Amino acid sequence: MPAFPVVRPTRSPTRPDISPYCDDTRARRDMQAAFDGFRSDLPSQVAQALEWFPVYQWNLLLLIHRRPEALELVQSNPVLAWSLANCDAFRPVYGQPAVKWAKWQIGNKQIRILEWLGFPATDSTVRLLRKLEPSCIDPVSMRMIRNTLQNNTRSAKMLRHQSRINAGIHRLCCYGRLTDVPRPPS
Repeated sequence: MPAFPVVRPTRSPTRPDISPYCDDTRARRDMQAAFDGFRSDLPSQVAQALEWFPVYQWNLLLLIHRRPEALELVQSNPVLAWSLANCDAFRPVYGQPAVKWAKWQIGNKQIRILEWLGFPATDSTVRLLRKLEPSCIDPVSMRMIRNTLQNNTRSAKMLRHQSRINAGIHRLCCYGRLTDVPRPPS
């Protein structure tokens, strides 16, 4: 499973180079052309759904391929869909690919998917995951959010009161020693 992003946002002046570790300009151009070609072969809705996740897009792409209705979950709650596709970060998958387990959960309500992944199975958790920016998630940060929601009511409350949750807010609320510093607005 590639950890690196296989689908990147379309070219823009601010788009980072595909391979900052590669010194060979020709190799860089060839690599960029391969990634751009891969993206162009995907349906535009799928490419747009995947492009903002920084890591582990492959499982989500496989899940959408095997269960096309998964695209609806990606569009309504991208972080929950990503978490489901990468369920091996949250629960044992017993030697099977994560997508093999995840595809059976697609027809379930979002609360049931949360429960299956070990998150608190509440409407407020569904809403909280919708607030998370896909660009700030990875397996470790999502396990931290799950742990915070389960074990730290003060930090969970702070997270729930945010309109958007980016990497900075995530770290402030999920790192135990930092939660005493910020205070919600009075």
